[in-house]
Amino acid sequence: MFIRRMYLVIFMLLGGFVMSTQCSGGSQQEEGMIERPLQVLSLDTLKMMGDKLICSLTVQVPDLCWKVARYDVEDKEGEMMVKIIGEREKEALCAQMIGTLKTRVPLPVQKPGEYTLRFWKAKGVTLDTTLVLPEVKEETHD
Repeated sequence: MFIRRMYLVIFMLLGGFVMSTQCSGGSQQEEGMIERPLQVLSLDTLKMMGDKLICSLTVQVPDLCWKVARYDVEDKEGEMMVKIIGEREKEALCAQMIGTLKTRVPLPVQKPGEYTLRFWKAKGVTLDTTLVLPEVKEETHD
C-alpha cells in the first residue's frame, strides 16, 4: 500500500512538472511578461490622417491586467491583416473578469484604390471590411 502511494505521489509530481513547462499560456516577450493576440470585437472608426489610415478598435482582454503591447500588420497588395498583441505581467494579481480596451492602429496607405482590412478575432476568424480610396483629381482653372 505504501509503495502504491509513493508511485502516485511521484506520478502526480511529474505530471505537474510536465504541465507547468508545456502550458505557458502564450509566448513571453521578456522575463515575467506574457504575450498573446487579443480578439478584435469591433472596428469603431476609420479616419485618414496624411498617408495613414487610423483604425479605432475595441479589443477583448482575458482579465484587467492586460494592455496593448503592439500590433502586427501584414500588407499583401491591398490586403492588410492586423493582429493586436497584448501583454501582462505573469505574476500580477488581477480581477478574473473579461474586459475591453480601446486602441488605435495607424495603417500605411500608399495610393488610391481598394483595401481589404482583416482584423484578427481568433484562429481562422477575422473581422473584415473593405475600403475604397478614390483618386484625388486636381482642379484646373481655365
